[in-house]
Amino acid sequence: MMRRPYPVIILALLLFVGCSGIGPGTVPRDRFNYNRAISTSWKEQTLLNIVKIRYADMPLFVEVASVVSGYTLESSANIGGQLSSPGALKGIH
Repeated sequence: MMRRPYPVIILALLLFVGCSGIGPGTVPRDRFNYNRAISTSWKEQTLLNIVKIRYADMPLFVEVASVVSGYTLESSANIGGQLSSPGALKGIH
């Protein structure tokens, strides 16, 4: 009996699709989202520091590069399954 290669093909396709979201090709797509996020972060930090100064608290400035350098990319996958014969429920091998 010949085994079907479908599970291997499906697994390969899933791995390929999972890796398509990283790399140099994503820079043009993600540039504006990062720019918007950094701009919003700076505005919120500035407003918070204005309030801190108003209440005689020490302002704090955090650089984006120091936060981003701490990020890491991690991924994991788990696949499980069980093969059984049609007669397994009846106790027949």
